[in-house]
Amino acid sequence: MAQHSVSTPVINRAPGSLAFSLVIAAMVACGLYAAFIAVPAMRAAAQQQLVQALTDENRSFCEKFGMRLGSSEFVACSEGLAIVRQKQADRDSAAANGF
Repeated sequence: MAQHSVSTPVINRAPGSLAFSLVIAAMVACGLYAAFIAVPAMRAAAQQQLVQALTDENRSFCEKFGMRLGSSEFVACSEGLAIVRQKQADRDSAAANGF
């Protein structure tokens, strides 16, 4: 009987091997990229979107009642909306904490 052996390429994945070290280095590089570049950029973009959404809501709400952008009435309306939003955030936080 003839024996056939098939040679398959095997990557040594044991700790201390070059392939293992390269995989770990790539994972660390991706983690550092995410921690220092991607996540802060996403947070800044989300914050900017929130500011824009609040500005749009203020403008549409206040202008609905005849307070034009730039007028003192509009400023008072926007400040009033900010107070209402803060009070609602406080209530939501208290409810989440069980109070």
